[in-house]
Amino acid sequence: MSVSAGAVARARALSSLSVEEVCGVLHALDLGEYEAAFRALPVNGSVLAAADDDDLIEVRHSLIVSTPPGLQSGLADIRQFV
Repeated sequence: MSVSAGAVARARALSSLSVEEVCGVLHALDLGEYEAAFRALPVNGSVLAAADDDDLIEVRHSLIVSTPPGLQSGLADIRQFV
């Protein structure tokens, strides 16, 4: 599998985000209702960069949080946003 230079740069940028910055991205994507959960875990950019959709679903189930439509694609949205 080949990885583009842009993908590497985005991954580095994502992995450098603080918990506060990750929460800002959540709000920008209308996923602000997950801020408390991301802070409690805590989820920073490095954790988020290594996460996949299954990890986000696991977080949702472990915290018993209702999922708005589209959370499963939320990781892709976050990566595109950053």
